[in-house]
Amino acid sequence: MKKRILSLVLCAAMLLSMCLFLGAGVTDNGETCKITVNYIYQSDKTPVAPTAVLEARKGETLTQGIDLPQRDSFTPRLEGNYDGVSIDNVNNQLVFNKYSVTGNVTINVLYVAGQATYTVEFHFQNIDNDRYTKDETKTRTVEGDVNAYTKAVATAYPGFTAEKFEQQQITPDGKTCIKIYYTRNYYMVQFDANGGVNGPEPIYAKYGTEYTIPNGEN
Repeated sequence: MKKRILSLVLCAAMLLSMCLFLGAGVTDNGETCKITVNYIYQSDKTPVAPTAVLEARKGETLTQGIDLPQRDSFTPRLEGNYDGVSIDNVNNQLVFNKYSVTGNVTINVLYVAGQATYTVEFHFQNIDNDRYTKDETKTRTVEGDVNAYTKAVATAYPGFTAEKFEQQQITPDGKTCIKIYYTRNYYMVQFDANGGVNGPEPIYAKYGTEYTIPNGEN
C-alpha cells in the first residue's frame, strides 16, 4: 500500500512538472504594437531628446503618463490630435488616458519657443582713427523666438559701408547682441581754384573729413 501511494505521489509530481514546463513555453499570440514618441523643436524640426518607444498589445487600453524632457523657455504641445492622449504641462507629462491601442502609431511632441529680446548695435568708424564708436541713438531692441536666428538688417547710411556680420541664435536671457560695423568711405577731392592753376593738391580722405583751403586760394 505504501509503495502504491508513493508511486501515485511520484506520478503526480511528474505530471505537475510537465504541466509547468509546457506552461512556460506558451506565449501570448496577441499583436505587439509600438507607440513612438518624437520630441522635436517646432522651429527647425531638430530633435530635443532621443525618441521614446512604448510597447502595448493591440486592443489594450493604455492609461499612464511618461515624463517629458524639459527645456527652458520651451512649451511642449502635440502635433495633431490623438484620442486619449494629452499633455499635462503642470506635471510635465505625456498622458495616455484610456488610450485604445489599435496599431503602431507615431506621436510628435513639438517644443514651441518662447519669446526673448535681442539687441542690434550700430558702430561707426571714427574720422581720426580706424576704431569704431557705438551710436547709442541707433541701438534697437528686437523680439524673436528663443533658439531661432536673429533677423538684424544693416541700414544704409550715406558715406558709410556696412561690414558683413553673422546672425546669431536668440538666447532666453536677452543677452544676444548683433553688432553692425560701418566703415567710412574714402573719397578723392579735387579743387578747381584759379581754374585749376596753382590750386590746392587733391586730397584723398574719409567721408566727413573737414578740410580748410589755405589762405589766398580762390
